Amino acid sequence: MQDTHCTPADSLPAAAPSGLPARRRGHLVRLGQALAIASCLAGTAQADTGAAAAWQGLPLEQAIRIVHGKGERALALFTDPDCPYCRKLETATLSRIDNVTIYVFLFPLDQHADAGRKSHLIWCAPDRAAAWNDWMRSGRLPPPAVCAAPPLSANRALGARLGITATPTIVLPDGRKIPGAVDAAALERALGRQP
Repeated sequence: MQDTHCTPADSLPAAAPSGLPARRRGHLVRLGQALAIASCLAGTAQADTGAAAAWQGLPLEQAIRIVHGKGERALALFTDPDCPYCRKLETATLSRIDNVTIYVFLFPLDQHADAGRKSHLIWCAPDRAAAWNDWMRSGRLPPPAVCAAPPLSANRALGARLGITATPTIVLPDGRKIPGAVDAAALERALGRQP
């Protein structure tokens, strides 16, 4: 089975002691992690009633707003500029979704040492949406520019409040969370169930 999202290194399951026979080695996984992993691998969204209420209070000024088509549907995306699964989600899924407004919350993980710098460059660009798309789809960063510090700490706190620990994670207005690099068909189904 293949991973579909990046997880902070400190929340990965611990490997079983090496003293065990090879056939008994593996990962120790807590029940909550197992349910999240099973949900992720099944490509299902996790309902979270607290997140539904939180959607109304999302600080959208802390996000990069990207509109595809009319932008009548919406999603929030917690993402890391150096996460390979985030790049896959951008290129293989989000680029194929129409009529949606995407609120990109820059959420660099500690394990990606250069992600904070890249987030700063993207946030300070004159056209943040174009800078984000250029980086994720073409690997081109904008030139350095002077601006107020990006809201990275605030986005990390927001993610923690919403229970987001990995990238990419999509949050829908009804509170469902979709972890990982979901395919376009699954995302369209999820977006189709929006109120």
